[in-house]
Amino acid sequence: MKAFLSVEYGPPETLRLAEVEKPAPDANEVLVKVLAVSVNPADWHSLRGKPAFARATLSLLRPKNTILGVDIAGQVEAVGSGVTPRPRRLCQSPRPRLRRFCRPLPLFSEYIERSAK
Repeated sequence: MKAFLSVEYGPPETLRLAEVEKPAPDANEVLVKVLAVSVNPADWHSLRGKPAFARATLSLLRPKNTILGVDIAGQVEAVGSGVTPRPRRLCQSPRPRLRRFCRPLPLFSEYIERSAK
């Protein structure tokens, strides 16, 4: 799969598109096909490594998470063996969509895998 990698702090020109291994969901995880991402201030600060005090959580010299991203819209494509289906609600898509994650995840990619909870 393709993903944008951030291997050093700097401007957007430091991002590079690369081929990385497609994740496989574990027993209690789901595989999500990323349909859309948004770029927000958290991504911008993670990319630039600024303000400097942010590096205390990001990593001092280079980014800890090489694939950036906080917000996505996606579609569940596969589920692990331990994931049990939930009953559908009225007007709910047969394939549930994930709307937002609140912590940095590798979202600037084609697929992600997350806990099914």
